Amino acid sequence: MVMRGMFAGAPDDVRALADRLDRALPNNRTTEMALCLSRLSSLAGPAVNEEIAALEERIRQKAMPDAFMAQWDLFMKLYGFRGPGEIDPASPGYAGEPRLLLAQMRTYRAASQEGQGPVKRFAEEQSRREEAYQLLREFCRKKGRLWERLFMRTYTLIDTFGGIREDHKYYLVLVTSRVRTRALAAGERLASRGQIARAQDVFCLSVSEIQSALDDPDMRMQSTVANNRAWFAGMNRCRRYPPVIDSSGRILHPPLRGEDEGDIRGYGVSAGTARGPARVLHHPAEKEVHPGDILVISASDPGWTPLFLTAGGVILEVGGLLQHGSIIAREYGIPCVVGVPRATEIIGDGQWVEIDGESGIVRYTHSSLAGEDSPENDARLPAATERAKRD
Repeated sequence: MVMRGMFAGAPDDVRALADRLDRALPNNRTTEMALCLSRLSSLAGPAVNEEIAALEERIRQKAMPDAFMAQWDLFMKLYGFRGPGEIDPASPGYAGEPRLLLAQMRTYRAASQEGQGPVKRFAEEQSRREEAYQLLREFCRKKGRLWERLFMRTYTLIDTFGGIREDHKYYLVLVTSRVRTRALAAGERLASRGQIARAQDVFCLSVSEIQSALDDPDMRMQSTVANNRAWFAGMNRCRRYPPVIDSSGRILHPPLRGEDEGDIRGYGVSAGTARGPARVLHHPAEKEVHPGDILVISASDPGWTPLFLTAGGVILEVGGLLQHGSIIAREYGIPCVVGVPRATEIIGDGQWVEIDGESGIVRYTHSSLAGEDSPENDARLPAATERAKRD
């Protein structure tokens, strides 16, 4: 954002270079998780295409190659506590639900075989960032030595500290996983006493209710669990959240429709354009995301991040400039539009979509890829081509 301010009055091509400077930054734990997963998928080899249940059993039996098992153990040590809904202690994470991880490995393997693997894409974005830095430094030098020094100092700060913006979430989830471990231990104790039906029921109790039950072995908590579970179920039926909430708590509603029929307007948070078939998901393991697909989801957390490196663009119903998905999309150089209400309902799976990550406009057709009237029926347009147009 600081760089955009520095070059606000510059020509379009110079401002486009400034947009590259926060891409593929080092020391980003979420990015490193995705790259670690990509290496894991490569080490798995053809076995990654086996039935997930069979592959899971092979890993459990340690029947995979040593290099794969070493990388698997490293991933679980560093990131096993992460996954969809990770800020909820009830969420099992990758370690507790490895099949999600295996499904994402399969997606990465397919992307790598098509020449659009995460490691390659990340390296390409690094190269673009470094090239942009050199070109902008030359541009600033022509404006004066003081301007050049200010630019270099600002870039150094971005390069040094930009990647660690994900650290706070990493440690927050790490602490949450410790809470989960303690809660399950308490749940096992309560279940062994017959106070709850199973250890996982502990997540339907408050901390004070758990403590009361631990203090009184005769206290039966089944009815409390049932009542709390019913309340949670009611909360989970909420499918619509405010698209954007600013720092003062105001709920912002972008206009749903654009100027033309078939347009939806949201907030552009990662510059660039992309075209491709929409892949509408409600859970990260729902279906595979192929290179060039436009990922359409309600909101994202790090459990969705592995899919970003294969998608050509991202549309989010909820979020703003600092939403996790927005940050990661910019990090990977993927066009992204957020704050698009009902996007997962309006856009059908397979419909051809074009997004503009700067203006926030989403255009979609009423046909799928299989339809004869699809605008790109003959071939899928690679996301890399669209990024090249942007850069």
